[in-house]
Amino acid sequence: MYDLMKRLSSATRQLAERHARLKGRAEQLSSQLTRLTGELAKVREQLAAVGTLLVSFDARVEPLAIAPITAWKGKYGTRGALRDAVLELLRAAQGGWLPTPQLSLLLRDSFDLSFSTREELRNWEVRSVWSQLRRFVDEGLVEKSKTGAQHNDPACWRLKPDPKAFSLDDLRAIAAGVELDTVGA
Repeated sequence: MYDLMKRLSSATRQLAERHARLKGRAEQLSSQLTRLTGELAKVREQLAAVGTLLVSFDARVEPLAIAPITAWKGKYGTRGALRDAVLELLRAAQGGWLPTPQLSLLLRDSFDLSFSTREELRNWEVRSVWSQLRRFVDEGLVEKSKTGAQHNDPACWRLKPDPKAFSLDDLRAIAAGVELDTVGA
């Protein structure tokens, strides 16, 4: 197949690569669909059983009128709990850089969050984690750094150091790591 690909035009190779990527994604989605179909059947069975039990306790209750609870709504506890948790994780890093995927994983573990699809996870990361981190950057609490040279390398975050909290040894270490401009000295 490799020899054939070498002899194809650039446009044809690009289409073949796109086809291969879409085929891989289709297989992923098919696998997820199979898993989710089984899970959905179990959840619907439990839902029907709980609905029947609920009506048997009180006939005035209509299970169809009860609104669903979405994946992460209400999991953070009191107002500001996500903000506090992010700050606590950054404090625990003790001035070190914390990559976004690691921060996301730690937050999911601390709030016991689970997502059924990668898209749902990505939406949560963008809407909750990233937006909170951007607010911290705007407030001057957090610094953002790109660790790698690649476009897809994760951003890293840390609390902005308080210059008043540095010891003399810390300042010496910082000065040793930075080339000082000695022109005119």
